[in-house]
Amino acid sequence: MSTEDLPSIDYLQLLSFDKLVHALLFGLLALSLTVAFRRQKKSKTFRTKALLFAVFLSMTYGVILELVQYTLIEDRTGEAYDVVANLLGCVLGIVFFRLIYGKELFRAS
Repeated sequence: MSTEDLPSIDYLQLLSFDKLVHALLFGLLALSLTVAFRRQKKSKTFRTKALLFAVFLSMTYGVILELVQYTLIEDRTGEAYDVVANLLGCVLGIVFFRLIYGKELFRAS
């Protein structure tokens, strides 16, 4: 298989306003989940694995949301680029968490 056989990626489509909104909202979701898991007091597992749980939940939600739109909702369309934007937003949310909080929340275990 040559590289000519691979589907091309339209990087400009990833920079559309819609995709930026997807990335922003999923970034905020991942950031919020991480902070919430770190600050809750009932489960030490959630506190110590906050990043892992936040990334898993927000990414899973992003993929399922697009699959539901693609398969079940007639007036909506799920898009692969939306999934990419959602996943990228989740990762960026975790990066911002680390930039904002550093290891501060991890010392209070």
